[in-house]
Amino acid sequence: MGKVNHSASSKTINAVTIDDNDQFSIPTSTSESPTVSLHKRAKATEYTSIQNITIFQEGSNEINPDWIQQNWGVDEDAKIVNGVIQVKLPYGAGFSLQSKTLDSGFGILKFDYKLSVTGGQATLNVISFENVDTVRFQANFLYESSSYAHHEIEIYKDRNQKTLISSINRFAWQNYLNEMEYTLYIKNIVYEDIKVEVKKYDDPLPILDTTKCELTPTWTDISLKKDRLSFKNETDGCVMTMKTSKSNPALFELKNGKFYGGKFEIEVKINTSEVILIWYVYNSVDDSVEEEIKDSISVKTYYKKFTNDNFETQTEFNTIKLIPVENEITYYIKELQFSPISVDETVPLYDVTVINEPDVILDSNGLYWQEASWGSTICNFQEISSAMECSFEGRINAWPGFAFQTNRYYNAGTLIVRMKVLNPDQDITIQYYDISEKFHNVKTFKATTEYEDYYFELENFVTYPTYKYAIQEASHKDNTFYIKCIIYVPPYFNIDEVSCDNLQHDPSENTSEVTEQKTEENIVEDMGYTICPVGTKITYANTQATWGKNNDDWCVILEKNLDSCWATLHGYECCSKKATTSKSSAWGKEPDGTKCGATNNVCWAKTYGFECCTREEADIVLVDELGPWGIKDDKWCGII
Repeated sequence: MGKVNHSASSKTINAVTIDDNDQFSIPTSTSESPTVSLHKRAKATEYTSIQNITIFQEGSNEINPDWIQQNWGVDEDAKIVNGVIQVKLPYGAGFSLQSKTLDSGFGILKFDYKLSVTGGQATLNVISFENVDTVRFQANFLYESSSYAHHEIEIYKDRNQKTLISSINRFAWQNYLNEMEYTLYIKNIVYEDIKVEVKKYDDPLPILDTTKCELTPTWTDISLKKDRLSFKNETDGCVMTMKTSKSNPALFELKNGKFYGGKFEIEVKINTSEVILIWYVYNSVDDSVEEEIKDSISVKTYYKKFTNDNFETQTEFNTIKLIPVENEITYYIKELQFSPISVDETVPLYDVTVINEPDVILDSNGLYWQEASWGSTICNFQEISSAMECSFEGRINAWPGFAFQTNRYYNAGTLIVRMKVLNPDQDITIQYYDISEKFHNVKTFKATTEYEDYYFELENFVTYPTYKYAIQEASHKDNTFYIKCIIYVPPYFNIDEVSCDNLQHDPSENTSEVTEQKTEENIVEDMGYTICPVGTKITYANTQATWGKNNDDWCVILEKNLDSCWATLHGYECCSKKATTSKSSAWGKEPDGTKCGATNNVCWAKTYGFECCTREEADIVLVDELGPWGIKDDKWCGII
């Protein structure tokens, strides 16, 4: 079986719950396709080890006296034989060790184990407990050899529920999803207790852009008094003048974002006597969240920088509030930024559809999702062969693809494809699309003339979920694909238990009826931003969006407008046929003298000693007075 970009050494499965009788079971869903919010607070810290706690050392004749067995489902407690802990575990049973004194919030569990079952036929569940009896799922390991396997697991959250753990003092190893009894042999159990040493944060989000001498587009002034701010470039840099009062404080809202703590930094002075300035955190969209005072700052008549980073909470805030203890005061600010503790970067900022079984997209009965193919693609399901037959007409610069989409929102996971091809020496690319219609290449590979199963690991995306996948002909030549099976496997399933041979589509689930997808305009408007007119020059770019300015107001430049003509990235149109152009320049002139961008793919960045790249090859990561820049092969490139 051919496997592409796939590693099955340790995959997680559904979380388990414990009942009053100390029995574990898989939770069931109450709806056909529920959604769950995966928001969570990032820990955002550095750690240092407190101590290595040896729970059991190979060759010893006893377990650390501070740790006692709290097993369930076993006929008798574990024994130590020849310096190794041994315990017979019936199906569902667990060997558990609980500390009498440990109260940890973060650590690393290390151990060596083997099972009496070999040949990759058994799995071992690893569980921690919060406050002794609250189950926190950690890992599920497939035992693939006959010798001891070593594992080290960071214990700080529930891997399935993606929630943080506040107290750790008990661990368990469980016979799970095997339907057989086996003996667990375990040794060298060590828990490295770790404490918070130095607080660190996500990258700072400046409120004041000292280069452009204005507010950055990430924040917006939501104060009642809109003329409170003014900006001026002085000899020693940009200065923002801010007028604020007790009755009308300054409010800087993080656009479409939230934070759970962070580091506040301000460099400020006042022209009169010493004044106290207080900074709060505030939620501008939820009145039920009480604002919190974080610190008071004694502002002098000379510039002084203040930093406050003693702030971490479970409460959601989105606004920084600045207020004096006296009446209206004018402050002069040279630096103003906030480094937020926001959300875990591995967790998406949207709701994904949770499913109880892998989603069968295509099987011997046909395609269940909606087809969304493009280009010179003709796909028909052949009942005789029970395969989707897709023929592609080869054309230069054509990229035809067999695509299929659902009304569910997915993220990460694995795509399993069983297929063969007519011409085996030609490239095939697997792609998937997020709801902003941006495509992502997963893998380019070659298939054979015999049916094989291919596994494609899908990347995690934070900004948007994915809903459409494609198998693309990438060689610009004629070819035919024969596809018998396609399965989407969410990341919380054990991939080793899923194949085209053991799954069939559930007729009660119908994912082929696709709801109308939101346009890029809808998405931007839902995020609370305005859309730039076509031809707006790029002013700023970050992970949220590409930004421009319209009548001095920040706006979002749509992806499709960026793609319409490379010169629009600079605020110009591409040249018409009547324009005068040169092979040595990326620019030309229309008959009326208007500057325009040449369409001969001349690289404007070469003038400055760099190569060029397209937006398919690199995202915009920087915009300066020369134009937009990306990074390709670890080198800067000018985007055309």
